[in-house]
Amino acid sequence: MKKNRKRSEFETIDPRTGEVIARISEGRKEDIDAAVKAAREAFDTGPWPRMAGAIRKVKSSILGEPQNPDGYPRYPDGYSG
Repeated sequence: MKKNRKRSEFETIDPRTGEVIARISEGRKEDIDAAVKAAREAFDTGPWPRMAGAIRKVKSSILGEPQNPDGYPRYPDGYSG
């Protein structure tokens, strides 16, 4: 890991080319706690728990879809995310 002034970073390597494709800051406890709190609040007050199961299934499956070579997920025709 490479030390940044404020955070540790790690590189993500493309296994096909060996090229560095991203440098990612390592999360600290405070970052993780804030992310969990935000996710809980979004779940409790957002649309997800009130959304129809069929719609949640479509949205979840899109999130898990393989990505195009340009790095963007493949969406069904007419779906904009």
